Amino acid sequence: MPQMRQGTSWQVKPSVGSWFASAKGLIVSPGRLFESLRIDDLYCRKLLFVNLGIAALLMAHPLVGVFTIDPSRGRDILTVSGFFATGFSAAVLWTIAMVLLLGLTVIEYLGIRFFAARRQWRLLPQAALQICAHASMAWIAGALLLIVGLSLSSFLPQSGANHVAVNFWEEIVDGLRKVLPGFPPLAGFIVGMLWFEWLVYIGVRCCKFANAATVAAERTSG
Repeated sequence: MPQMRQGTSWQVKPSVGSWFASAKGLIVSPGRLFESLRIDDLYCRKLLFVNLGIAALLMAHPLVGVFTIDPSRGRDILTVSGFFATGFSAAVLWTIAMVLLLGLTVIEYLGIRFFAARRQWRLLPQAALQICAHASMAWIAGALLLIVGLSLSSFLPQSGANHVAVNFWEEIVDGLRKVLPGFPPLAGFIVGMLWFEWLVYIGVRCCKFANAATVAAERTSG
């Protein structure tokens, strides 16, 4: 019943305050938030861009100057060339992270539309889009956990560059030391992805038979 769905804080009036209010709703009571979700496509793309943009920025920032092919690697940011190289590197990494997160979100959107049709749920495209847009706030949590994981990686044993394994078991241990630092950031990102999936699941359950206001008006006039 569209008249029972007044919209989330962001849908009513997009602002910094309403963004925090919607984020709080997803953390405290996601079911109640999705039950109030208005079934339209108003402001959802803006919300999706904001959420993915913040998450991509958090993911890209700690990686600037890390890779050997990075033009900002080893440069002083206080110099003109170093400043522009760092800015270029940050922009490229942000774009890559943005494309990655957008791709995962689009796959999720197509997935819930496909499974909803298979189960004969009336999950409208607007509802699926709004669900994914609101749930995309979880990508920010995933990016923050990735940063925490990168910090934790510094405490793990590292493989020495000049170390030469003398037997089979030392080769295994040396190999584990090489890949072990990658596990904490990867685990943090996966936790954020699972939270995103869980929020989408709750949203689908709350909106799988929801009507858009235009659909209700057409039925009434008919």
